[in-house]
Amino acid sequence: MKSATLRVLFVIMLLAALGNMQVSIAGEPSPCQGVNQSFGENIKNRVELERAIAKQMNSSHQHLKIASVAVDKLYVYENWSIVYVNPHVAEPVFLFYSGNPMRTRYVTQWGGTAFGEDETTIKNWVLKNAPGIPLKLAACFAWQVTKGGFLMKPRTGNIPNFKGNIGTDSPQTATIRTITENIVKNITIPIEGRLTKFINGQHDNDEFREHGEISNISFGDLNGDGVADAAFEVIIFAGASGNAHYLCTIIVTPGGPKVIKPIYLGDGVQINKIKINSHKVIMDIVTHGPNDCHNFPTIKKTIPFILKGNNLVSLTPFKPSFLGENLLNRR
Repeated sequence: MKSATLRVLFVIMLLAALGNMQVSIAGEPSPCQGVNQSFGENIKNRVELERAIAKQMNSSHQHLKIASVAVDKLYVYENWSIVYVNPHVAEPVFLFYSGNPMRTRYVTQWGGTAFGEDETTIKNWVLKNAPGIPLKLAACFAWQVTKGGFLMKPRTGNIPNFKGNIGTDSPQTATIRTITENIVKNITIPIEGRLTKFINGQHDNDEFREHGEISNISFGDLNGDGVADAAFEVIIFAGASGNAHYLCTIIVTPGGPKVIKPIYLGDGVQINKIKINSHKVIMDIVTHGPNDCHNFPTIKKTIPFILKGNNLVSLTPFKPSFLGENLLNRR
């Protein structure tokens, strides 16, 4: 085991010497310049690393019974590593290590979908949850998952376990046939500048004293590619601060599920039904009239939305109901 550990450590140290140049879309050096992202060709070392990480993840998530993992991307800078891991029985995650992954446990983990505008939010999240991580590595990670073209690869019953060559930039392809309920209920959604992670359709954040739920899930082809996408409601309950309702959508892309920016619907509204029909999201909502109490909206509306680029756009005038300045302390 000692020799195996030394071999993996050698590979990681070798990465730090090789370097891996990246260029941003604007043509300027990306935040990842100088951060190594190649694993080398030593498959034996890769297998040893996967075994070590599988053991770590299984001890932390015994209910998942993780027997094996695939390491599909590696970011190394100074003594820190960020490893992209597919555990096969759950969605892929990034694991953050402050030392040799063969000998130390990961400090934290991250998984989900992010928008370009969330780069700073994600960088700050990394710096807070992985104390001591080099700023350069945190900035590289945030850029990769928002603007650098990295696509999270989902695990569903229709997608085989992927085991491509680690360190290559070529995509590891799989046929994605639909968005599943499992994907929807275990998604991470950027809402009002903060990542909101759901597990089995539930979200809890003790720091902000809030609870969230996913409901009204509907499936259908939204972007006209013949593949089923998903639309659903997210409710964030924040006690006296109010209850925020959002319309959320996930579409299928060649690289995996993509979350479209959520639409804030209001506070105290009631969503009766959401469906996808004729490439539109049709939402039946009960909102507030000028004389309605907070908990008793009376105005029924049917609002159609279409996908334009990376945004949902309402086809009829719509304004969020009871938008408070202190709602969830998010806005």
